[in-house]
Formats: sequence, C-alpha cells, structure tokens
Amino acid sequence: MTRIALFALATLIPGLVHSQSLVERGSYLVNAVMACDGCHTPRGPGGFVMDKRFSGGSQTWDEKAYTVKGSNITPDRETGIGA
Repeated sequence: MTRIALFALATLIPGLVHSQSLVERGSYLVNAVMACDGCHTPRGPGGFVMDKRFSGGSQTWDEKAYTVKGSNITPDRETGIGA
C-alpha cells in the first residue's frame, strides 16, 4: 500500500509543481517520455523522415527470431482501419 501511495505522489507532484496546459503535457509525454515517433515515423536510408513524423505507415522490423509489422490505425478508409 505504501508503494502505491508513493507512486501516486510521484505522479501527482510534477503536475502540482509545474503548471502545464494539457497540450504542453501531451507534447511532453509524446515527444520526451514515450518517444512515440520511434514507431510512428517512417525511416529512410538516412534515418527518420521528419517531414512525415507521426504519420504512421507500415514500419517493419524483420529479424531472424521474429518479424514485427506496425499497423496503420488511423481512420483513413484506404490505408487505415476506416471509421
């Protein structure tokens, strides 16, 4: 129980100390903490294609032990999951 309380405090205190808008907080989480662009930005021969950052696409990691192909979960009817 003590661990849960400490975790809750550690989660809430930064929000109390730093007054951020929801957009600023979301930007911080997406760009700094969770590194969303690592999987949701296409890569070319030179690395990330930054003009298509967060555009999804079909990222594929083809390794000897496994193959992972990212899905396009956008609502696009032709390339995503639709409505």
